[in-house]
Amino acid sequence: MPVSTVRSLQKRQDVIREEFVEFQSAVDLTVEGLAGKILAILRGHNLNVQHMVGQGYDVAASMAGCFSGVQKKIRELAPVATYVHCASRALNLVLNAGSSVSDIRNMFGTVREVTRFINDSAKRRVYLPELH
Repeated sequence: MPVSTVRSLQKRQDVIREEFVEFQSAVDLTVEGLAGKILAILRGHNLNVQHMVGQGYDVAASMAGCFSGVQKKIRELAPVATYVHCASRALNLVLNAGSSVSDIRNMFGTVREVTRFINDSAKRRVYLPELH
Protein backbone atom coordinates (compact mmCIF):
# COMPACT_ATOMS: atom_id res chain seq x y z
CA MET A 1 0.00 0.00 0.00
CA PRO A 2 1.90 3.09 -1.17
CA VAL A 3 1.61 6.00 1.20
CA SER A 4 2.22 9.26 -0.56
CA THR A 5 3.53 12.41 1.07
CA VAL A 6 4.91 15.46 -0.63
CA ARG A 7 7.56 17.73 0.86
CA SER A 8 7.97 21.17 -0.65
CA LEU A 9 9.83 24.40 -0.04
CA GLN A 10 7.79 27.58 0.12
CA LYS A 11 10.29 30.10 -1.15
CA ARG A 12 8.50 33.17 0.15
CA GLN A 13 8.67 31.97 3.74
CA ASP A 14 11.70 29.62 3.58
CA VAL A 15 9.54 26.92 5.14
CA ILE A 16 9.63 23.24 4.30
CA ARG A 17 6.18 21.64 4.33
CA GLU A 18 5.38 17.96 4.27
CA GLU A 19 1.83 16.94 3.48
CA PHE A 20 0.10 13.60 3.27
CA VAL A 21 -1.37 13.11 -0.18
CA GLU A 22 -3.22 9.78 -0.06
CA PHE A 23 -3.20 6.05 0.59
CA GLN A 24 -3.42 3.79 -2.45
CA SER A 25 -3.62 0.04 -2.69
CA ALA A 26 -1.11 -1.57 -5.02
CA VAL A 27 -2.06 -4.72 -6.91
CA ASP A 28 0.90 -4.75 -9.29
CA LEU A 29 3.97 -5.02 -7.03
CA THR A 30 6.50 -5.10 -9.84
CA VAL A 31 8.94 -2.22 -10.17
CA GLU A 32 7.04 -0.94 -13.19
CA GLY A 33 3.70 -1.25 -11.41
CA LEU A 34 4.85 0.56 -8.25
CA ALA A 35 6.65 3.31 -10.17
CA GLY A 36 3.59 3.75 -12.37
CA LYS A 37 1.33 3.97 -9.32
CA ILE A 38 3.52 6.62 -7.66
CA LEU A 39 3.73 8.65 -10.86
CA ALA A 40 -0.04 8.41 -11.36
CA ILE A 41 -0.64 9.68 -7.81
CA LEU A 42 1.66 12.65 -8.37
CA ARG A 43 0.12 13.47 -11.74
CA GLY A 44 -3.36 13.07 -10.26
CA HIS A 45 -2.52 15.92 -7.89
CA ASN A 46 -1.14 18.05 -10.74
CA LEU A 47 2.44 17.73 -9.51
CA ASN A 48 5.11 18.02 -12.19
CA VAL A 49 7.36 14.99 -11.82
CA GLN A 50 10.20 16.81 -13.57
CA HIS A 51 10.38 19.22 -10.61
CA MET A 52 11.12 16.40 -8.15
CA VAL A 53 14.47 16.70 -6.41
CA GLY A 54 14.19 13.78 -4.00
CA GLN A 55 12.44 10.50 -3.31
CA GLY A 56 12.43 8.31 -0.21
CA TYR A 57 11.44 4.66 0.20
CA ASP A 58 12.37 1.71 2.38
CA VAL A 59 15.45 -0.34 1.49
CA ALA A 60 13.62 -3.14 -0.30
CA ALA A 61 15.50 -3.90 -3.52
CA SER A 62 12.41 -3.29 -5.63
CA MET A 63 12.15 0.25 -4.25
CA ALA A 64 15.77 1.27 -3.62
CA GLY A 65 17.57 -0.58 -6.42
CA CYS A 66 19.81 1.86 -8.27
CA PHE A 67 19.84 -0.20 -11.49
CA SER A 68 16.28 -1.47 -11.74
CA GLY A 69 14.33 -0.25 -8.70
CA VAL A 70 11.43 2.16 -8.46
CA GLN A 71 13.82 5.01 -7.65
CA LYS A 72 15.69 4.36 -10.93
CA LYS A 73 12.45 4.31 -12.95
CA ILE A 74 11.36 7.62 -11.46
CA ARG A 75 14.80 9.15 -11.94
CA GLU A 76 14.43 8.45 -15.69
CA LEU A 77 11.68 11.11 -15.67
CA ALA A 78 13.13 13.28 -12.90
CA PRO A 79 16.94 13.07 -13.20
CA VAL A 80 17.68 15.13 -10.08
CA ALA A 81 15.25 13.21 -7.83
CA THR A 82 17.91 11.75 -5.54
CA TYR A 83 16.93 8.65 -3.56
CA VAL A 84 17.35 8.63 0.22
CA HIS A 85 16.37 5.90 2.62
CA CYS A 86 13.14 6.82 4.40
CA ALA A 87 14.19 8.00 7.86
CA SER A 88 10.68 7.54 9.25
CA ARG A 89 10.74 3.86 8.32
CA ALA A 90 14.19 3.40 9.89
CA LEU A 91 13.06 5.16 13.08
CA ASN A 92 9.93 3.00 13.23
CA LEU A 93 12.01 -0.19 12.93
CA VAL A 94 14.41 0.94 15.67
CA LEU A 95 11.61 1.92 18.05
CA ASN A 96 9.75 -1.34 17.47
CA ALA A 97 12.86 -3.40 18.09
CA GLY A 98 13.84 -1.31 21.12
CA SER A 99 10.41 -1.51 22.72
CA SER A 100 10.89 -5.23 23.26
CA VAL A 101 13.80 -4.51 25.64
CA SER A 102 12.43 -3.67 29.09
CA ASP A 103 15.24 -1.20 29.98
CA ILE A 104 14.60 0.79 26.79
CA ARG A 105 10.83 0.68 27.29
CA ASN A 106 11.31 1.95 30.87
CA MET A 107 13.63 4.73 29.66
CA PHE A 108 10.98 5.98 27.22
CA GLY A 109 8.44 5.97 30.08
CA THR A 110 10.83 7.97 32.27
CA VAL A 111 11.50 10.53 29.50
CA ARG A 112 7.74 10.88 28.98
CA GLU A 113 7.13 11.48 32.70
CA VAL A 114 9.99 14.02 33.02
CA THR A 115 8.68 15.89 29.97
CA ARG A 116 5.15 15.89 31.38
CA PHE A 117 6.45 17.09 34.78
CA ILE A 118 8.22 20.06 33.15
CA ASN A 119 5.41 20.93 30.74
CA ASP A 120 2.73 20.82 33.45
CA SER A 121 4.22 23.84 35.19
CA ALA A 122 4.64 27.33 33.71
CA LYS A 123 7.39 28.04 36.24
CA ARG A 124 9.36 24.95 35.24
CA ARG A 125 8.93 25.71 31.53
CA VAL A 126 10.65 29.08 32.04
CA TYR A 127 13.86 27.28 32.93
CA LEU A 128 13.77 24.99 29.88
CA PRO A 129 12.41 27.12 26.99
CA GLU A 130 14.03 24.93 24.32
CA LEU A 131 11.51 22.18 25.06
CA HIS A 132 8.83 24.20 23.28
